[in-house]
Amino acid sequence: WVAADNDRILSILSSMWNGLSMGHKVTEDAYAQISNSEHSKLVEAIKAYDEEKAKQLMYAHIIRSMENILTHFVQDHEVLSEID
Repeated sequence: WVAADNDRILSILSSMWNGLSMGHKVTEDAYAQISNSEHSKLVEAIKAYDEEKAKQLMYAHIIRSMENILTHFVQDHEVLSEID
């Protein structure tokens, strides 16, 4: 995210992705390590022409990412509800 050299994008992405679906807070660096690991495994499966493995890894990555977004959305919504 920092490589984009855009503070607004950094802030938005940090805010959106700061949390695993389990509800634990993680740092940007920790999330980047998780994401990079998933991407590396996906690249290795593609290089090995392992279509089934690549499909499974991509599916798991998408599901985890969606859960992260939903978790963050719910947490933000609950905070906003308390303010109202």
